[in-house]
Amino acid sequence: MSTSSGKNSIRQVTAQEARGKDVVLVDVRTPVEFESAHIEGAVSRPLDGFDAREVAELAHGKVCVVTCHSGGRARRVAES
Repeated sequence: MSTSSGKNSIRQVTAQEARGKDVVLVDVRTPVEFESAHIEGAVSRPLDGFDAREVAELAHGKVCVVTCHSGGRARRVAES
């Protein structure tokens, strides 16, 4: 999932589309899941304590790409 604060748009993106762009990658899985495997450069912000304002500050004008294992949790964050 990707959200763009400037346009307030939400859409699914592929790794190819995100590559080379100025993005912040936010993984919303549990800390245990994140520690077992994650995309290099991703930051862990678990769904159960997700703070949209903190993530917006972290992204600071970049495109925010939210990820999880299957997309369900990322979708919930993006739609909230």
